[in-house]
Amino acid sequence: MPSQSALFARQPIYNAKLKVHAYELLFRPTEDISNNSVDGDSATSQVILNALTATDFQSVLDNKPAFINFTRNWLKQAPPLPSDKIVVEILEDIEVDEELIRDVRHLSELGFTIALDDFVLTEKTEPLLDIADIVKMDVLNTDEQCLAQTLEKLKEYPLKLLAEKVEDHVMYQQCKEMGFEFFQGFFLSKPENIQGNALASNQLIILNILTSLQNPDITINEVASLIDQDPPLSYKVLKLINSPLLRVQQDVTSIHKAINLLGLDQIKRWASIISLTKLADKPDIIFLEALFRAKMCEEIAIRENLKEPQMFFTVGLFSMLDAFFDRSLSDILQDLPLEEPVKLAIEHKTGLPGDILSLVLAHEQGKWEKLEKHLGIDDNIFEASQLAAIMWSQEIFEFTSN
Repeated sequence: MPSQSALFARQPIYNAKLKVHAYELLFRPTEDISNNSVDGDSATSQVILNALTATDFQSVLDNKPAFINFTRNWLKQAPPLPSDKIVVEILEDIEVDEELIRDVRHLSELGFTIALDDFVLTEKTEPLLDIADIVKMDVLNTDEQCLAQTLEKLKEYPLKLLAEKVEDHVMYQQCKEMGFEFFQGFFLSKPENIQGNALASNQLIILNILTSLQNPDITINEVASLIDQDPPLSYKVLKLINSPLLRVQQDVTSIHKAINLLGLDQIKRWASIISLTKLADKPDIIFLEALFRAKMCEEIAIRENLKEPQMFFTVGLFSMLDAFFDRSLSDILQDLPLEEPVKLAIEHKTGLPGDILSLVLAHEQGKWEKLEKHLGIDDNIFEASQLAAIMWSQEIFEFTSN
């Protein structure tokens, strides 16, 4: 095993209701990405080792299944992992022969779920369909006619279909109509409609709250009054502040008292987070991913001793406002009284906060080539920030969802 620390990203896999069904664990090289020095066997080994030893495995996965890429050598033996929680992905570049089919069947008999990654139907690959549970297809780069022919053939087998590289909501809807049950891609960060889309009444109310909270001239009395005027918001803010998550040492019975204890910036932050949870028509995963992104930006800023780490949190949180409000970031940011550098960081990824956001997005999406120039940030900081953000976002999500 190489001695360097191995990081990994987790990419959500959604069901048809846009609930997270599973996560794919993606290998993150820690050395020069351009030289391709890490082979597939080592990559799989590092993902599994790091998942088991450097993290609380089930917490990182939120008790959901993990899709892991398996190389030819890894398919020859049962991995030291719980079979009911692991989906073995057979990579598309593995040559299919009798030995491979025998090894895959053995893993299936042990209880592992088998997925065929980037599946292309050929005479050689067809025997795997008798063993597989899930077929993953690259819907972005597969010819439409080839896709249709393959899907017709797959109807003969009791398989579940997973669409990979779903880039937008139009593609997501098309894949649903074609019979795909699971979806993987970056489509959730983009609104369904950007142009000519009027805000629903609840969206307008929440956007007005966010706008008021971001006003740099707002006073303590005005913040307290704004929150108190919305009883559900006031209740949730006080409930959160009195919860074990924030470890406040005394009972907090009013927003005024909360501001005096935690400070105006902290109350504005929590009120903004809870306001976004009130958009009931949005998939839970949007809120969870926004929390993760915001916290990871802040954690990196804290560990790098950057000024105003709470600003990095805001940049991360608000970078997903387009998905919350079904409008372009440009339109939304026009209405928010944020400082210009913060707006530019959110929309155009400029300045130091924008650079950190870009790194978090690349890490989130497994686009490792974009991390080659990573501002001199140590790999261990990425790992520690990622794990802290996963744990924190899941705790806050579970609390605010109740």
